[in-house]
Amino acid sequence: MSYKVAISSTDGKVVNQHFGHTEKFLIVQVDEKKEYRFLEDRSIESPCNAGGHDEWALEKAVLAVSDCRYVLCAQIGGGAGRVLEIHGIQAITIRDFIENAMKKIIAYDAKQNKLKVKAEPVL
Repeated sequence: MSYKVAISSTDGKVVNQHFGHTEKFLIVQVDEKKEYRFLEDRSIESPCNAGGHDEWALEKAVLAVSDCRYVLCAQIGGGAGRVLEIHGIQAITIRDFIENAMKKIIAYDAKQNKLKVKAEPVL
C-alpha cells in the first residue's frame, strides 16, 4: 500500500526545518515497491509566529498534510506533535539528507507493518 510523507526543508535537499517554522512541505509518495517520488510542494502559513503560536495556522498546517502518514522535520513542539498524532500522522524528527531520511522512513514503516498482528478472537 502506498503512502505519503511531508518533508520540512528549506532547500529541498536536507530535512532541516522546525515544523512550526515551515512555510512549504515537500510531499513524496512511497509506492508498493518501496520507491519514492516527489509529488508536489504544499505552501502553508507558518504555525509559529515570532515565538508565538497560532492555533488556527497549526490546524491549517495539519490539514495540509492530512493525507500523509509521516511528517519529517528537524524539530517539533510537543503540542504540534500531539495534534498531528490525533489526526493519525506520525511526526519524525530527523536531520539528514532527504534521500537518507527517506531510506530510513521506508525501513521504519516496513518494520512497523511487520509488527502489526491481526488479533484473532478467542472463543
